[in-house]
Amino acid sequence: MHSFSISFICSQHFFSPSPEYPFSDEKIHQNLRHRPLKSSRRTRTGKKKPKFHFQFHSNFNLGLNFALFFLSFFQTKPFSTRFSLRSYARRVQLLTPQQRSAVSRTGFGNLLLVPNHTLLNKVFLTELMDAWSRERRPFVLRSGEEIRMTLLDAALILGLPVAGSPVSFTEEEPFSDLEESYGATKAKRKVAMSFLENRLDWIGEDVSEDFVRCFLLYTIGTFLASNDGKVDSRFLRFFEDLDEVSGFAWGAAVVDDLCQWLDKRKEHNVRYVGGCLIFLQVSVFHYV
Repeated sequence: MHSFSISFICSQHFFSPSPEYPFSDEKIHQNLRHRPLKSSRRTRTGKKKPKFHFQFHSNFNLGLNFALFFLSFFQTKPFSTRFSLRSYARRVQLLTPQQRSAVSRTGFGNLLLVPNHTLLNKVFLTELMDAWSRERRPFVLRSGEEIRMTLLDAALILGLPVAGSPVSFTEEEPFSDLEESYGATKAKRKVAMSFLENRLDWIGEDVSEDFVRCFLLYTIGTFLASNDGKVDSRFLRFFEDLDEVSGFAWGAAVVDDLCQWLDKRKEHNVRYVGGCLIFLQVSVFHYV
């Protein structure tokens, strides 16, 4: 088992809803008691009973956190994404033990352990995106503290290699027969996720190189570098020889892809954000 997968496997609370999670609905409702609406009538002292009121715990910080929750919600621009951890986790559950072994040999095996019950906290992520600094690429908190996504985070949380050959390609990349077999064209080098899902359904329980390539491409498009429901067909170049897949720095590619999305949102204030958002959420929450 990959030594870097310890945090991912043994500390699944990073991916799980927690009552300590900042601004989580569960925490708010635990710390906030709402009394039912009552009719207004006078008491023995002659004072009117209030129709309703909120009762906070004695800790003033709870009230402050509640106020900050609404303040941050209305002041920040929400984002949209097609990142779906549940879609990936459901696909993983369909794999046979032999298929899991074939995927693990490529270095992607730790991703098969991802839980399927984790949700993105969009309020938390929106605050992070607003705190991103394009110049130095840290998250600058209101306190002045800086938090960075690191390669070590990618190794510990995702269990992916962060050293090795870079995962990069150019617009001049030669168009391959392998890309064409996945429905891409020279003019549009994209593969729809629906195409990959249908192909995986057709492959079924077969353990073949076609299955491994298709599943790895699906993993990139839904989990590691999600985009607009399509994945760049040029990633197939790294899957031509499956014995060499683990020699690429996939963890570094995840971090770089997220940085590009954060730069784009910060510079152009775009609404749509792709990338491995669950990694962003987990890696930063680990430090706050």
